[in-house]
Amino acid sequence: MNQDLYWLAINEPEWAMDDDNYKITKHKGKASYVHYVNLDHKELRAGRQSFSRSQWQAARDELLAPEIGVVESFLGSPFSTPEEDEAFAAIEKKQERYQDAQGEDWIDEAARTFTAEEFRGAMRFSIGKYNRRMGKKDELIKEIEKMRDYCSRWLEVEKGR
Repeated sequence: MNQDLYWLAINEPEWAMDDDNYKITKHKGKASYVHYVNLDHKELRAGRQSFSRSQWQAARDELLAPEIGVVESFLGSPFSTPEEDEAFAAIEKKQERYQDAQGEDWIDEAARTFTAEEFRGAMRFSIGKYNRRMGKKDELIKEIEKMRDYCSRWLEVEKGR
C-alpha cells in the first residue's frame, strides 16, 4: 500500500467531504482535500499523490480487516486450557457494578448509540490502553484477559452489523 495512503487511512477516520469530486492527499503532515478539477499536475510530478474516496475507504477497510482477524484468533484458541477458558468466561460476564437498570454496560450502550466508526475507535482505544500498560497496573494475564473481553465483544457487534 502506498505510504501516504496508509497514513491517510490511519489518520483520517472519516471522509470530510460531501462531494465525491474531491481527492485526499497528505500535505505537511495533514490530510488535505483537493477538488478533482483543481488538482495541480506540478504537485503530482513532485511526488504528492492524491487518492479518491474509494481508494481511501479500501485502505481503511484493509487496515481494519487484520484487527478483526486478530479478534477472531483470540476466540476458541486451541492453545488455551480449559482452566483458562473458564477464567475468561468469568471475566467476560458483565460485572454488576457496571450495569444500568436494563443490564447494559457502557460497551452495550456504545454499540447501540455510536456510529460504526465511533464504536470501532472506542474499541481500538480501549484495547490499546490495556496493551500499552501491559503488566504495569495489573498482572499480565489479567490485562490480556481484559483485551480479550473487549475483542470478543467487538467481534460480536461486528458480526451483528
